[in-house]
Amino acid sequence: MMHEVKKRDYDTNSRFAQIIKNFQENDMKLNSERSLFDWASKQTYIQMANMMMAAAMLGIDSCPIEGYDQEKVEAYLEEKGYLNTAEFGVSVMACFGYRNQEITPKTRWKTEVIYEVIE
Repeated sequence: MMHEVKKRDYDTNSRFAQIIKNFQENDMKLNSERSLFDWASKQTYIQMANMMMAAAMLGIDSCPIEGYDQEKVEAYLEEKGYLNTAEFGVSVMACFGYRNQEITPKTRWKTEVIYEVIE
């Protein structure tokens, strides 16, 4: 990825690599593949929120999706040539489009019922 994005080779002994390693291992305690994937997943939510906000500003509806079968989704995307599961995984999905009917208004509790301001 470093070669594709930054247009330079990744050197594990470089100062940049050591800063990243220190951040992962000491600051964030990302000492396993799972913890690193979980942290990266949280980062994708930030970008997904930006995409959804931009879509809304253009009048495009969106919906974040969780609760899917990750293995099946990744297998399908790999089969179709969209994903290399040896390097990447799917952490969240979102759909974008235009609604075909108006959404019924949601009901909400009054703000005063949900929280109390303590001064």
